[in-house]
Amino acid sequence: MKPAKGVDNLWFGVQWNLFPVNFRLMSAVAPSFTVLEAAAFIFLVWLGVARGKKHFAAVPLLVLAIAIAWQTFDVPSPKKHIHYLLFFALPPILAAASLYLNRPRLFGRFLILSAAGLMVFWYYTGFLPLYGKPSSLPGSVEILYPSENNRPDFPLMYMRNFIIDEEGENLYTTFGPTSGIIKLNIPTARAQVIHTRGLARSIALDEKRNQILVLDWDFAELLFYSIEPFEQRKSVDLFEPGSVIMPWAVAAYKNRIYLNICGFPGLAVYDRQTMKRLKWLPYRRHGMTRFNYGAEEMLLDTDNDRLFVHIGPVDVKNRFSILRISLSPARIEHHAKIPEGGMGLLLANEKNSLFIPAFYSRRLYELDADTLEVKRVLEGVLNSRNVVYDPARNVLFTTGFLSGVLAAIDYDTGKIIRKIRIGKRSNALLMDVKKDVLYVGCSWGILKVNPGAFVGGD
Repeated sequence: MKPAKGVDNLWFGVQWNLFPVNFRLMSAVAPSFTVLEAAAFIFLVWLGVARGKKHFAAVPLLVLAIAIAWQTFDVPSPKKHIHYLLFFALPPILAAASLYLNRPRLFGRFLILSAAGLMVFWYYTGFLPLYGKPSSLPGSVEILYPSENNRPDFPLMYMRNFIIDEEGENLYTTFGPTSGIIKLNIPTARAQVIHTRGLARSIALDEKRNQILVLDWDFAELLFYSIEPFEQRKSVDLFEPGSVIMPWAVAAYKNRIYLNICGFPGLAVYDRQTMKRLKWLPYRRHGMTRFNYGAEEMLLDTDNDRLFVHIGPVDVKNRFSILRISLSPARIEHHAKIPEGGMGLLLANEKNSLFIPAFYSRRLYELDADTLEVKRVLEGVLNSRNVVYDPARNVLFTTGFLSGVLAAIDYDTGKIIRKIRIGKRSNALLMDVKKDVLYVGCSWGILKVNPGAFVGGD
């Protein structure tokens, strides 16, 4: 299979450094399963090494490898099956082989790798944590899509951010890993799906130009769609070795398109008509990061002609940075480091605040939008990827990605006033202020929440 031209191994060193915090996170989400898995693998060491029962210790490992391989092909991403087999199914096979070759130390190392890989794999596929859909939902929550007894038209566990049109009639998002873009008509709850060849990660809407912009992470392309009719119009190859690799976020403003680039992190500015690159701000060259990988969300503040960019981790301490970038001309105005970060970024102009949920803890950071100083640290939910603000009730809504929860936080007190269980991999979140509706994406589907009733306890 031809490799995607945007894919690079720059992520490997950064993600390897994050392995301990990832494992702690997953252990916190499902502690009982972590203890059970650890006990099972310790038993295999005792059985295979101390007792010399190689056959009895090797058979469960081979069964585990077969089970992982079988489940791999249920993951909707054919181009990634080989990677999953190598990373997750091969280690238990090598552990079994080491046992038969009388290499106990090698057996132990592959066994640890197998245990860690198994937990990562089961979280990624949505098997963990172990809970299902309840028989009834709170009165304030309904499943908008898919409708009852109907199958979804796309994988529900991999939805990205939501955007909505001015009238609040159509909701748009992207999904992965076998990827595409969705247009959901809210009144009818009917979805139109257009598949992409790579991983569609970021989406932007421009109704005045009848245009949807989507970034293809794998192939470093910018895809242009028309809103009506809903179809792809063109694609632009952005790939430039050493600079534009793995674009993460896109924003369009006036006659410019802004891209936050993850591989060789930096901000790329393009002329909207010609798609000629006008500016390149490499974050590492400007001293913003020590790595050649790691740039997440980007937030456009058109009221103040500025852009906020979230990058990280930027050093071996796993700290993150927030940058404020002026648009005319594009230059870094100010930056600050925070102890941790993640994938969410919210600007609440009513409070002149930025909110950044930490991916590996329950902390939610509030920063001053002008000085980028930390105002306070709130207690949010574990492993949040998103947060929105409801000005009518002065409440923040946030979700736990792996843990599958929806929480409401009172802004004044900073305390959680309600938290409920929702579907796993809850990532997409949008507050439609005009219609007073909260939309949430998770493994159950797209949820429609009445924020007033939710906060009130219904």
